Amino acid sequence: LNLSGLNVSYGNSEQNALIQKAKLNFEDAIQLDSTFAEAYVRLGHIYISSLSFIPTISLSEQYMDSGLVMAQKAIHYDEKNSWAYLLLKNYYIHKGDFTKANEYADKSEKLSKENIQDWEKYWLYFWLASAMKDHYHAIENFYRYKQTKPQEIKIVPNTLQSLISNLDDTGFPEVSQKVALEILNFDNDSAYFFRRLWR
Repeated sequence: LNLSGLNVSYGNSEQNALIQKAKLNFEDAIQLDSTFAEAYVRLGHIYISSLSFIPTISLSEQYMDSGLVMAQKAIHYDEKNSWAYLLLKNYYIHKGDFTKANEYADKSEKLSKENIQDWEKYWLYFWLASAMKDHYHAIENFYRYKQTKPQEIKIVPNTLQSLISNLDDTGFPEVSQKVALEILNFDNDSAYFFRRLWR
């Protein structure tokens, strides 16, 4: 089962429709494959990092608890899913249990180091972090990918465009302009480059 068609953006109050669309898409993915750990992780992220930030306290807590269940299910089907442990860390920070939060943070970091053994996994984690709006981890994994990939593997424009989005959202406009120039050098897309230059 492929998640590529489900990478819609979500995460703030102006994107309620997209949040609900993403939620439904991941629920559909689980209906198709109830052991699909990554879909549980994505749902957990929506509950914990998006839907829980509402003014109604009781409903917010329900969403947080739903996120907990999703993270636990992801771990049940994939005990080495570092993102699921990261969700648990965020859940326990919200609950004020920093001992457990640190425990799951350490577990997530350890698994990330174990799982990322070659350039293809850095590439995958770049896209996963981008989809989750985890910009700093996305940027970090992109540059690890760039440093470790075989020289003959070219970085295609859509990957660079995603990197630019992450750089823009974290306040690195000068770096993103340099990346835009890489796109220009790759496929001579001057229209894309000058749109960024003039905005």
